[in-house]
Amino acid sequence: MKQSSYTIHGRRNRWRENSLEGADENVSKKFDWYVIKKFGPYVGRYKGWTLVSVALMLLYTVLNLANPFLIGVAIDQFIGHNDLRGLAITGIVLIIVNVLMWQAQYWQVWSMSWAGQQILYNLSSDMFTHLQSLSLSFYDRTQIGRVMSRLQSDIDVLESMLSSGLLSMLGSLVSLVGIIIAMLAMNVTLALLSFTVLPIMFVIAAFW
Repeated sequence: MKQSSYTIHGRRNRWRENSLEGADENVSKKFDWYVIKKFGPYVGRYKGWTLVSVALMLLYTVLNLANPFLIGVAIDQFIGHNDLRGLAITGIVLIIVNVLMWQAQYWQVWSMSWAGQQILYNLSSDMFTHLQSLSLSFYDRTQIGRVMSRLQSDIDVLESMLSSGLLSMLGSLVSLVGIIIAMLAMNVTLALLSFTVLPIMFVIAAFW
């Protein structure tokens, strides 16, 4: 009979019955690399879908940055010179770019959400299997509310992170990099002058 991935992973990492006991007391710890390391194998199973989502995000960013560029071309080169043919062509290209951008965003969100749901399903199933294997003495020592919190509340937090938080963070990061590259490509001097305010913004954001 095929064993669950959680059971195999638990044996390799020497899971103990008291792994849930007292873990919630350390509320001051903001980040735990050990937890991230345990979560890694679940994400790794769907790295293909994750890469597809990232590629679609890059495509969306490029198309999004092309919008103001095309509008600038239409204003500077066609409207100012009364070139209706060039303006019409630019308008058609803008429509195509926006349709492709919408499609890229739709499938990017869909692929990341699907992978996130599969990851959470596997994690929930393995957690339930692990809880079924624990002795009755574990439940005598551990509050049921804490166990239910792990199975429901913590999974809901992970779902929010994978479905919206992670997408938002990656989207903002990719957009920022794309904007920086576009600014440097258009005018290096003006771009560097604009970047001088970034350290001040970072300091304000860090201490706000």
